[in-house]
Amino acid sequence: MIERSKLLQYLKTALQSKSYQFIRQAATAWLASYPGDLEINLMLVQGLVQESRETMAAPILEKIIRNDGEYLDALRVAEDLFPRLDAVKAQQAAGLVQALGAAPKNGLNLPNWGGKLFLVRKLLAEGQTETARGILMEVMTLKDAPSLAGVLHLQLAEKDNDLTARLNLGRVYHSRWPESIQISLLLSSAWMESGKMDEAVNLLHECAALDPMGQVPARMWGDAFAYKPLYPESMQIVESFAIPGEVASKYGMNHLAGGPAGEPSIDEPQAASALSFDRAETPAAPVQQPLNEVRSFDGYRVLPTAEEAYPENPRVKEAAAHKKDPVIEEVEREFVKIADDLKTPSSARADSRFPSYVILTTKGGLTSQYGAQSTTVILDELAKLASSIQNTKNWHSFVFLPDDLTTCGKYGITPVDAIDPWKIKLALTDLDAALAKTGEMIGCVLIVGNDSVVPFHKLPNPTDDADAMVPSDNPYGSLDKNYYVGDWPVGRLPGDVSSDSGLLLTQIRNLTDYHTDEVGPQSWINQLLHFLLFWSQAYAKNFTNLGYTAAIWQRASLSSFRAIGEARNLYLCPSGTKTAFSADKLSTAPFAYFNLHGVEDGPNWYGQKDTSDTSGGEDYPVALQPSSLTKNTYSPRIVFSEACY
Repeated sequence: MIERSKLLQYLKTALQSKSYQFIRQAATAWLASYPGDLEINLMLVQGLVQESRETMAAPILEKIIRNDGEYLDALRVAEDLFPRLDAVKAQQAAGLVQALGAAPKNGLNLPNWGGKLFLVRKLLAEGQTETARGILMEVMTLKDAPSLAGVLHLQLAEKDNDLTARLNLGRVYHSRWPESIQISLLLSSAWMESGKMDEAVNLLHECAALDPMGQVPARMWGDAFAYKPLYPESMQIVESFAIPGEVASKYGMNHLAGGPAGEPSIDEPQAASALSFDRAETPAAPVQQPLNEVRSFDGYRVLPTAEEAYPENPRVKEAAAHKKDPVIEEVEREFVKIADDLKTPSSARADSRFPSYVILTTKGGLTSQYGAQSTTVILDELAKLASSIQNTKNWHSFVFLPDDLTTCGKYGITPVDAIDPWKIKLALTDLDAALAKTGEMIGCVLIVGNDSVVPFHKLPNPTDDADAMVPSDNPYGSLDKNYYVGDWPVGRLPGDVSSDSGLLLTQIRNLTDYHTDEVGPQSWINQLLHFLLFWSQAYAKNFTNLGYTAAIWQRASLSSFRAIGEARNLYLCPSGTKTAFSADKLSTAPFAYFNLHGVEDGPNWYGQKDTSDTSGGEDYPVALQPSSLTKNTYSPRIVFSEACY
């Protein structure tokens, strides 16, 4: 485990030694557990700025300032960053620096309210409330007045001992600046005094999430502020990242321990000849490594918790267990043995509840994009899809609308009050808990609609590239915060961004037809054909799965492709002396696998020459383009792609 104070030391040293990748990894790992930690967020911003990733740093810094408009260290960073990106935000940052009594770095273009708010703060400290009120009212009429003006107005009402004004102004300003921790704290304090304990405590919990260290209330009311018990007593995470040498050396972490007294030190020149290898030494205790390393995420690892080696799913109370038949128990014991032999013991612990195919969408999102009439048609088609799925073996299916009272009422779930990805994810968790009461569980989730209907989660990018955030559906597949490892598969029918529902309806109807055909009765002729085709080696040779990869990734791609196909069916680009890929083969392949380059602003996929290839030709030849594909022909039923874009 690593404490917050130690992590701060490491990050400060990393900033000095320019270990930017470590800053991103360590800060992101910490923020996965404490996303509102303002100081760690600011250190992440400083690392990104020094790394010239200014566009990635800016939105994080803007949020810090929206949360805490009196965070002078953050404002100083903003004074350096924003002039290169946004002149208006740069002016606002300089104005807040002036209002806090510090000297702005650029005093030539300051907002009108900067000096006035400084004067109001000074007058309030001196008890001259009426003079302060007059100046403050001038600022409150300005459109660009900062949240600090609202904070000072609430503090003025507090000095007047006017609880009614504090409540009324608090609601107004909380609506105007909902992310301001100061305003939320002042409003919750007024609610507490007025007896509205539930509202106060809920808002205080939000403040603690936005600022788990409590730097804002400590600045306002002192370190021993009244609501401190609501904030975490200690903050730590599992140390799941490697500390680089330039950081470790600062703390002596990469030095070998000295030997017993009288023995030569290992770093002395004569040590090599003097060392004895016959001494019996007590072996060091093995270091327990974090489990479930996710190697494709730039060294990122799934984080164990302090309580257990790996976070078990917070499964809700399941249906009462019935006494098992002795035969079933014997089969289960055999299954455990097989699972151990396969080195997949988790297979023996699979949830035994009845799986449900959940079709997830939002009524409000559909209505907003397509209109009420089209939404009714879409929901009718989704009901037909659920019915077709339910006819398959061992599956229950239904449409789940987390923002619809009627739908949520069936399961005793509170509807979400906004189309927010995390609220929808929590609704899915509640749904799984409700299903457990009847011995069911979520088996898979099909999301219907694009980002405006069911929003993607914007996750921090743990890899070393230009994308600050990664749009993802992963959290919709997990019960807890560990979205790297899902509890059920998730898919999406995206439709498009227009108000025409035609594409989305086509996608839904095609899927309904697929499930309807799957359960339909097969004639004896079809059964015979399936039997003959299965045993036909010629058929297997010509109608088989295929893969297509950049030549430089041949070995890695083959490792993945072997799960569905043979090495001879993995084509390279450029092909060199091997058989070239033909797009016509896609029409006869059940599964297709691609591992190629893509570009953000073009439709083509590209190969890449292997480093050992000394022949001529392009380094990045075109591998596949839309015009190569034959329209209205058969296509692979499943496509696996590692290609960018």
